[in-house]
Amino acid sequence: MLDMKISQQIAEKATQICGYSVSIIDSTGRIIGSGDKSRINTIHGGIEPIFKERKIIEHDEIEVKNIPGAYEGVACPIIFNDEVIGAIGIRGNPTEVKKFMHLIKNQVEMMYQQKIFFQISQMKSQAYDLLFHELLSENNENKKDQIISLSRVNNLDLKLPRFAVMIEIKNSNDSFNDEQKLINTINVISKSIKEFLEEPQSFLTRMDGNHILLFKVANDEENDKRSIYELHQFLIKKHSISAIIGIGKEYTDFLLYKNSYQEAKQAINIANKMGKNDGVFHIEDLYVGRILSEVPKKVRHSILQDSFIKKLLLPENEILLETIYAFCENNLNISKTARELCVHRNTLLYRMERIQQLTGLDPTNFYNAMTIYLLLKLNTFN
Repeated sequence: MLDMKISQQIAEKATQICGYSVSIIDSTGRIIGSGDKSRINTIHGGIEPIFKERKIIEHDEIEVKNIPGAYEGVACPIIFNDEVIGAIGIRGNPTEVKKFMHLIKNQVEMMYQQKIFFQISQMKSQAYDLLFHELLSENNENKKDQIISLSRVNNLDLKLPRFAVMIEIKNSNDSFNDEQKLINTINVISKSIKEFLEEPQSFLTRMDGNHILLFKVANDEENDKRSIYELHQFLIKKHSISAIIGIGKEYTDFLLYKNSYQEAKQAINIANKMGKNDGVFHIEDLYVGRILSEVPKKVRHSILQDSFIKKLLLPENEILLETIYAFCENNLNISKTARELCVHRNTLLYRMERIQQLTGLDPTNFYNAMTIYLLLKLNTFN
């Protein structure tokens, strides 16, 4: 259990503390760390009572003559988790050095605890990162046992249903212009998300660039949707950022979490192509976007080149574009659209006439409005 490198570091620090040479001894009696480096890898005799009876032993100058590898001094057990994992020896006159024994023993045990806990923390962190890597790997069914082991290290129950939440953080002041600042910003936001959710079984990681991936435990659909919308508002208020959040479908089989991840990622891509800079988008609410995204580029180009839509896309028609989008998104309701655009009803009707003149289609007709809307949306994927 005792690591030679750590033992040497601890022995050197302990030697500096008391001014006497301190040695760390493993359960076989081998010295694996010492203030006197010439003793490393030699056997320290006469320390069996330390391991068998947890005794502190003292050897004077006369006694050690009959004990191979022993020097005058005091030795005691190193105890970790109520087990004797090794021994500490302090070289010198027992009367002089034993007054340091309690202090050095406490220091050494504390150092070991810190080192071991640090190592455990590092191992958990590595296992955490590896868990995401394996979950998202193409052939993760071949790594099922490894994924389960990695989840146990991090106390995660993979039997729980989860869905993916992909968060794309938009520009946060100047922090995205510098790689280290970007990493720091994403880390701070990730910590905030964990604190906001208060769900130990929901786990997240930073992906490429400005993306955070969260696998959230699924409860009921309404509560899940509300919690993500609340999270979105929380991020805006706390960090003064914009964020596009993509949500994938819920899966019970952890080997299918990667499908939810791909869906959440697709939701963000569609939202970006539709010109959105902020908001929450569930893949199951993006049927139009998903259909349009599947239209081959060559076909999109051909349709748009042949259509009347090119006239609407001219810079001088920006207000008309804003109007038709608002009209369609308000269910072709004249009054609602006028209120949203803060214009008089007659002004809105005039704009509708202008759109009809440009396109040859009456936008107050559902079919015509949807034709114009879909072509405009198709253009955003170009």
